[in-house]
Amino acid sequence: MRYYFHVNDGAFHRDDIGYELPNDAAAITEAIESGASMIRDLGRDFLVNNRWEMLVEDAIGQEIYALTLLGTSRRAMSSGGDATSTTSTNIG
Repeated sequence: MRYYFHVNDGAFHRDDIGYELPNDAAAITEAIESGASMIRDLGRDFLVNNRWEMLVEDAIGQEIYALTLLGTSRRAMSSGGDATSTTSTNIG
């Protein structure tokens, strides 16, 4: 079955190509692995938007999974200290 991995990082990026995967579990695994890689590539740029989401849809357009990351700065960036972020993952 074909699955589509749309990303919302402040702008919605629709996946019009998708991946052929055997089942929903494989699509969820792909979302977690590719999502982790994308967030890692963003690095400190993640702090600019603080919210990132990947929505997984199946071939008929039904949303089967949402991976949502929300970063919250606990210290002002201009204070000279290191900004920390709390990241929560909503699965389901």
